[in-house]
Amino acid sequence: MKKTIIISFIILSTLIFASDKNVFSEMSLTEAQSISKIEGKPILIKFHADWCHNCVKMDQTTFKDTQVQSVLEKFIPVKIDVDVASGITIAQNFNISAIPVVILLDESGKEISRVVGYQSPKELVRQLSQANEK
Repeated sequence: MKKTIIISFIILSTLIFASDKNVFSEMSLTEAQSISKIEGKPILIKFHADWCHNCVKMDQTTFKDTQVQSVLEKFIPVKIDVDVASGITIAQNFNISAIPVVILLDESGKEISRVVGYQSPKELVRQLSQANEK
């Protein structure tokens, strides 16, 4: 039963990603960790807030870039809003003190890399590609 739910969630997530160029779904970090273990993909966490100028700028430019979206297919992308209770707790657990922040976790939940501040599409592609090679 649990596998059926996870597989259904994966299929639904795939449909969401295919229909919208926004690569971030509403999945929780816990859900992403389950999928990461099944698929063997690292997790990409984007910490953001609606009031954050550089967060919004990255959403409008960097994360809409086709090269970035292509690289993100190698990851389980999750967005964490630092202004909601669950996001505040997760941000504290990761010692987030400024946003935007992009963190990569391996399948076991270990931090692979961390990028702080605005990243252009070219910069983010380079950094994600380097981190994914480790």
